[in-house]
Amino acid sequence: MPVLQFIAHQISRIDEKQPAKTRYREEALPKNDHLDQLLNELKTTFATRASKRFGVFNEDIGSTPITGLLKDYQSQKSSFPRLSIELTKHFIAQLECTPIIFTGHLVFIEEDCFEFTRLHIFHVYHQSGLVINSELEVEETEYTDTSRLGFSGHVNLTAWQQGESEKYLSIAPARGDADLQDLFCKFMGFSDTVNITEDTQEILEIVTDYSASLPEKDAKECKTRVVEYCLEQDKVGEPVALDALSDQMDFEHESRFIDYVRQNQSKERDDFIPDRRILKKYLKFSGRSKSMSISFDSNALGADVIYDSNTRTLTLTNLPKSLLQQLEHALDDES
Repeated sequence: MPVLQFIAHQISRIDEKQPAKTRYREEALPKNDHLDQLLNELKTTFATRASKRFGVFNEDIGSTPITGLLKDYQSQKSSFPRLSIELTKHFIAQLECTPIIFTGHLVFIEEDCFEFTRLHIFHVYHQSGLVINSELEVEETEYTDTSRLGFSGHVNLTAWQQGESEKYLSIAPARGDADLQDLFCKFMGFSDTVNITEDTQEILEIVTDYSASLPEKDAKECKTRVVEYCLEQDKVGEPVALDALSDQMDFEHESRFIDYVRQNQSKERDDFIPDRRILKKYLKFSGRSKSMSISFDSNALGADVIYDSNTRTLTLTNLPKSLLQQLEHALDDES
């Protein structure tokens, strides 16, 4: 089972003028399949977040005790339940310095990832629903809404201890609430070290330059394969290893692409974290106004789609049959 430790604490603050109400659990839950399933669902939701950020602990902050508490836990001076309780108390202390309304559970999970261990911190909501019970009666129940995840933080404990990584800490702030996002970043002591947008753009530029040396058909196919592979890695929350990316580019000359990347990248790297928004734009151009919506594959630019920058107009050819039929019917109706 990947879950090594699991514990949750409940927080409720519905009045900014009143202290938060809390319920602490003193012992970690016994390991079982339900905990593994819940972890997998929460990780899947985190992986789909476009707002993911990657970095390290900011040792200059001073106001966050998380690194000291983690060191005590790693050296067995403290237990996992005590670690989680102290972190929850620190979060509440920061929360009560703000007018933020907050409800839900803080879930702390230590995961065995085979080659390393990881600490997860999730803000989890619950939803009300209906269930047909054992007496075949309909009654109200509550369930963990893993699709509506609040904030989450993830620490690669092994990489942090070794001190060799620039992205052992990853977070996904709460959606929409800027004050809560700031509070969570401060609570985690988070410091950005990775700009996934810039890294993805640079790799895609290298792919484009490399593909220019290939026949047109092969170049288009390689670009598509690369982006699809990167999107697959993003979906499961994993970085893109350049060796694996090279396999997608050119099956006969894998080393040629790797050499080209190493010669042209701005900094030495073996992998990168893909930015989903940049990847999708690489494959498609799209835009909409009140009266129009246009979307087409990037491969169509210069072929079926011609753009004139002087007049800022598009010329479209080889239109879809369904669109042509609609236009012809519209003309028939007018006549």
